[in-house]
Amino acid sequence: MNVKDCGSKGLGAFAAEDRDQGQWVCDYEGEVIDFARRALRYMSQEPEYLFHLGGGAVAGSNVYLDAVGSNHPSRSINHAQRASLEPRVTLTERRVAFYALRDIKEGDELSFDYGEQYWLERGLVPTDDDRDYSPERVARERATLADAQ
Repeated sequence: MNVKDCGSKGLGAFAAEDRDQGQWVCDYEGEVIDFARRALRYMSQEPEYLFHLGGGAVAGSNVYLDAVGSNHPSRSINHAQRASLEPRVTLTERRVAFYALRDIKEGDELSFDYGEQYWLERGLVPTDDDRDYSPERVARERATLADAQ
């Protein structure tokens, strides 16, 4: 992978070689942290390079990969609703592996769908996504999240 400027999106990751649909592309690389470490590290800011692996059946048992201190190009993979990559999470291995959703050519920007929850939690609207992120929906989703906690 190569990292290049993507204008308003900041940096982006680009394919250094062709990949066929279904082929492994890369792993997301970062520090494995638990919920307590996440809470301490991000008390006053939203994390930018945090990938939730799962957990949560027991209070505080969520596990994350945090790439904030990583130089690996995977931390520069941007969001796209119609993404080129599928993240496959394996909690027991504490791993996120990205696989090609379609054929990828050298030089193509690599992307995955961050999911609606990512955007709703932040109250942001991605530029290349046609899902409903209206203020009314954001308010409803935030209320639902607050009720669940």
